Parts: sequence; C-alpha cells; structure tokens
Amino acid sequence: MTVNGEVKVAIAQKKLVLFAGAGVSMNLGLPSWSGLIDKMAGDVGFDPALFQAMGEFDALAEFYEIEKGGRLEIVDWMRREWQSSTISTLTSEIHDLIVRCNFPVIYTTNYDHWLEQSYIQRGSSCSTIIDVRDLPKLTEPDPCVVKFHGDLGAPETMVLTESDYAKRMSLESALDIQLRSDTLQRGILFLGYSLRDKNLRYILHKLKQLRDGFAAPSAYPPSYLFTNRVNHVEEKLLSQWGVKVIVPDELEPSTALQEFLRSVV
Repeated sequence: MTVNGEVKVAIAQKKLVLFAGAGVSMNLGLPSWSGLIDKMAGDVGFDPALFQAMGEFDALAEFYEIEKGGRLEIVDWMRREWQSSTISTLTSEIHDLIVRCNFPVIYTTNYDHWLEQSYIQRGSSCSTIIDVRDLPKLTEPDPCVVKFHGDLGAPETMVLTESDYAKRMSLESALDIQLRSDTLQRGILFLGYSLRDKNLRYILHKLKQLRDGFAAPSAYPPSYLFTNRVNHVEEKLLSQWGVKVIVPDELEPSTALQEFLRSVV
C-alpha cells in the first residue's frame, strides 16, 4: 500500500488527527511568519531584510513587544488583515477537503479562525478549544479544533514571542494533556509546516518525550508529514520520531496539497 493509501485508511478509521500550520492559512492569502515579521520591522523602523537577519522570528517578536510596550497594535493589524470579511473558506478547496476528511480533532498553531469557519460556512459544526475553560464545551461527535498556540480573539493566549515559546515548550498545560491523550491512540498528519518550522520541531520532540514515557515508538500509529521539500538528514530525523514524509511530484505548494488531500478523502 502507498503512503497516501495508508493515510486514506487511517482517516477513514478515525486513526489520524490533523496538525495544521501556516501553509494552510496562506492558501487564503494570509501572510507567512516572514510576512508578519516584515510588518513588525516596519512598525519599529527597521528595513525588513535587515530586521530578519538580526535573530529568529520569536526573538524579533519579543523585541517588537518591548519596543511597542505590548502586542495590541500588531494584534489589531492581524485581526484586520487576517480576519477580513472579504476572506471566505468557500473559495478554498483545501479547506473544503479538510472538512470532508472529517478528522475527529484538528490541532493548529494558527491564530486565525478560518479552520473553524470552514465548518460553519459549510453548514457544519465544530467545537473550538482555546484554553482549559473550553474543554467542558466539547460536543461529541462534532470535530474539535484546538488552538494550540492561542487565538486572535484572546491575545493573551497567543504564543508569539521567545518568552511565550519558552513557556509553551514545557507541554504541561491542559491542552498538552489532551494532545497526549489523542496521540496515544492516533497518528498525526502534519500539513502546512516547513521542516525548518520551530513549531514543528518542538512539537515532534516533545511528543516523542511524552510518548516514550508510556511505550516504545513502535507501539503507536505512524504519523505523516506532507512537505514539498525534504533532504536525507531531515527525513532520518523525522523517522526517529515515527513520522513518514510525503513528498509530492507537484512542486507548487497549494496545488500539491490539494492533490494530496483529494487522494486521501
């Protein structure tokens, strides 16, 4: 059986949860992390290219917050640009296919609300979990969208700066306990992440630590990462975390992701 075939069977059997990254939202025209940092650079008077050369994105976001005295200005901009009434998931085949996959749980590191809206705009329902207060609101058998790095509607929950990441990397919150519970029973399908994405690296590393406390890696269902580019070193590292890499023949990112999702629905 092909890897795509494995994924299709796992989805049909409810044996996969989805982890959705920035690449999924970029399909709607939202900027990448790099685009967000460019906006921050302009706001604090730096040339964007020079600013990006000065540190990793989370450190630059922390510098921005120090200079601006907080994150409210950038969050207001993100709300205007990322949650505009001119955006609709109904134009996105990727969002349509994600809904049709009917994942029991979707985790996302995106702050925007378009994954949740992709259900609502298609006449479906889902539960949204931002923090521990939302866990009692889970409605079976509706799918659940877990905002793993917070939500634009609650800026204090957003994992944006270096300090935020340091706190989040402990993976000991109620959402992390939920993640551990989900991934002891199911594999993970990662979509919309770069292999150099800090989010992806620390999630995989910490998940391995969490799982190793219970059983050997071979005891768990396999996980999968869809990516347009991979090298031998990266593939070897991912394999130690129990992750199979799916590399499409089509190199245009949004088209390749569409074709992959069509093949597994």
